[in-house]
Amino acid sequence: MRQGIGVPFIREITDDYQHIIVRVLVSEEDLPKTYDARKKALFETAALSLAMVASEFDLESRTVANVITVQFVSIGATIRELNAGKTYAEFRGGELTFH
Repeated sequence: MRQGIGVPFIREITDDYQHIIVRVLVSEEDLPKTYDARKKALFETAALSLAMVASEFDLESRTVANVITVQFVSIGATIRELNAGKTYAEFRGGELTFH
């Protein structure tokens, strides 16, 4: 992990084949301490994830943000919470949202 952020991986393609869900495990205690630094680190990871997945699936750049969702999941979450999709933060549609 770098700055408390793990390596992104493709979690699933939705049943309707319209969205790709990328998941990134995070260690909340190892994330940057300030809100701005944390937001920047997560945003950079999301942007890198979008670029890598888009190149693998040959997606057009204008549709990438609408097709790919990046979920940041705390490694402190229980298995039940992971399966329920409980996330620390999510990057969707070009916006980063903390949960």
